[in-house]
Amino acid sequence: MGIAGADLVIAAVGAGLRAYTRFARVEYANGEEVPAERFLAEVEGVVLETLLEKIFGMPGSGVAAVDGPSRFYVLWRYAYKAAKMEAGEAIVFTYGQHVELDGQKGLSTGRRALVEKKKGKYRLRDFTERGKDEKPGLPEDGGAPAPLIDVLHRILWLVENQPRALNKFLDEARPDRERLRLVAQALAGKALSGRNGDDRAVITTAAEQAALKKLLANWRALIDQRLAADEGTLFDYTSKKAGGESMSTRTLRPWTDLVKLHPDVETGALTEVVFAIDLGAIAAGDPNVPVVNRDPEAFFRATYLTADLRRLLEEVLASLAGKRGYNRVLKLRTPFGGGKSHTLASLLHAARHPEALDHVPEATGFARPKNVAVAVFDGEKFDARNSKELEGGYTVCFRREF
Repeated sequence: MGIAGADLVIAAVGAGLRAYTRFARVEYANGEEVPAERFLAEVEGVVLETLLEKIFGMPGSGVAAVDGPSRFYVLWRYAYKAAKMEAGEAIVFTYGQHVELDGQKGLSTGRRALVEKKKGKYRLRDFTERGKDEKPGLPEDGGAPAPLIDVLHRILWLVENQPRALNKFLDEARPDRERLRLVAQALAGKALSGRNGDDRAVITTAAEQAALKKLLANWRALIDQRLAADEGTLFDYTSKKAGGESMSTRTLRPWTDLVKLHPDVETGALTEVVFAIDLGAIAAGDPNVPVVNRDPEAFFRATYLTADLRRLLEEVLASLAGKRGYNRVLKLRTPFGGGKSHTLASLLHAARHPEALDHVPEATGFARPKNVAVAVFDGEKFDARNSKELEGGYTVCFRREF
């Protein structure tokens, strides 16, 4: 409908309140009356959580794995960009995020505050205002990880001002690189841009947008390689002196240190619906398909490109772009559960939306064909005895010759 940003939040909250205003009295199951302000807070919380799912391109279980301050920052940037907000409006964005604006641990407290409070209004601070301080992004007292937005702001500042100090910071901060990239991509992405899916909504400041673009273009070299350097090492090595001689010992590391689980798996929320891909429903744009399968960018963020899948995508996209020397007819031969549907979904998304591969390091150098016509035949959704009507007045039917 062409609604985005703050207008979308207001419209969605208004629609949610319609059920409440239809009745003279709304009650809990125990008969107690539901106050209007309580119902409003519940509706606002649901609306914001749903927006976060769309912005991050993943189901609620994955969004929940991102810390509260980072979710708050992304929501504000999406709805209000760099604008200031009155206190009442700003507080709404704390619902469901487990954060406070004021108080001892509030987002507006301290030198490294994420939010600036001045004359009853609040304003988000970007990396140019926060990144110079050495503390943001480092583990808190007790070893708890810092909010991802703090880590991201410090990284952006270092890349722009002190690139040689970046590796030292990453070694000390040790952030979850997948969730960190999720936040960076959300701030740099199109994020519910409205009627025209090709528009890109700049949801943060111009300086931060430019820095994010540079960081994501070099993510593998700057972030992944450094943070993944010891992720596959089975042993921790230590040195100590005994009797005047140096001795080295090694300790087997637990698998939880070596493997980073996808948020859906880590939270136990991975369902059969997400696992079993319905290619026909994806092609038809069925809104009931999970976002992680339906949205091209979310799909490729959650997909590991194996050597074979990478080679297949490279060859097919090259052929679609007019390059010669590749097979034009391909047959997938795997047993049940071997990944045929996932491969076909990858080809579908890559052909229709090749730009979704822009932030996938393994897809660097792939051709980007334009205006590709895609046909999908789903046998489960086709009646062998009757024809099937398609959009545009086309009819498809079987013809068998004996």
